Amino acid sequence: RIQGREQGGRGIINALMYCYGAGGQKTSNNNYNGAWNNPGARCHDEESVVTGLEVREQGGYGIINFRARCHRLVPSEIPATPPVKDRLSTWTSWSNGNYRGHTIQHLCPKNHAIE
Repeated sequence: RIQGREQGGRGIINALMYCYGAGGQKTSNNNYNGAWNNPGARCHDEESVVTGLEVREQGGYGIINFRARCHRLVPSEIPATPPVKDRLSTWTSWSNGNYRGHTIQHLCPKNHAIE
């Protein structure tokens, strides 16, 4: 799960990542102004991994919203050869209700995941 911390008049100023298993939690920085957005971007099932992020940027604020793209894990090497046909992608919900600005989408190539 990835959770954004939003500060009024600033946008998203920090991010919290929850790691699988005993990996714990990691924040992107030490800025704790504002509040954490709930519930955060989480893949809908335990067999999925994050493979990309879509963010919304607003002039004068920076990143104001985000969501994660999830892919279901399949038993194969990445990249799969031949490519796996049933690897479906889904999107988490947005981290908050702010839809101003424009969308920026950066995704891993097909059949690749974030390390």
